[in-house]
Amino acid sequence: EGARQVHFRIVLPKVDGKPQPNDGLAWTGDLVINFAATGDQGYSLRQMWYANPLASMHGVGSILPVQSFYGKRTPTGQAGNALVYRSVQQGVAMGAASVEEGCSLLRWLEANPEFSGNACVTGVSLGGCIAVMLAGAWQKKIAVAPLIATFSPGLAWKADGGVMGRNVAWDVLRESKPDLPEDLRWLLLSSDSFNSFSSKKRTAKKIDLDA
Repeated sequence: EGARQVHFRIVLPKVDGKPQPNDGLAWTGDLVINFAATGDQGYSLRQMWYANPLASMHGVGSILPVQSFYGKRTPTGQAGNALVYRSVQQGVAMGAASVEEGCSLLRWLEANPEFSGNACVTGVSLGGCIAVMLAGAWQKKIAVAPLIATFSPGLAWKADGGVMGRNVAWDVLRESKPDLPEDLRWLLLSSDSFNSFSSKKRTAKKIDLDA
């Protein structure tokens, strides 16, 4: 249940030397939605490295969401402050939820009559991947500035070297999901399946474009 409650912090520039209300309702300048990297449990790193400099030097505000299953959004009853998810299902749910929550924040800004600036989505690594997926899901023009993000979150889940994939019991997944569709089950059969799958997808895309 704890993962369902959304938490975010708004960091705004000072106006005439005075702090602005951090509810964002009276802000008319530009805003960046900055998604967290893997293991970023709160706000302090993103605020120190990005939000504060953007506010003080460039007059740009920031919204810093906490991803589900992290920090204040750790599920009720889940002990510890894990830097990785407890299951593949949690990882997938986090990605999908982050994109939808980002879209909700953009809709909130759109509906705010006081907000007249531009919005941008950004993030480092995992946060950058979420920003890219959000830009694709948001069916309007939106600025996106990913940093050290991969072209697909699937790279992190590779069995033969991905940061998350090294922690997955792939043999258990294969045995527990005998009824998976053939294309998904094939992805779990070998450690280099993701490389083969990515190559096939890129080749198919190239053929389609050349046709």
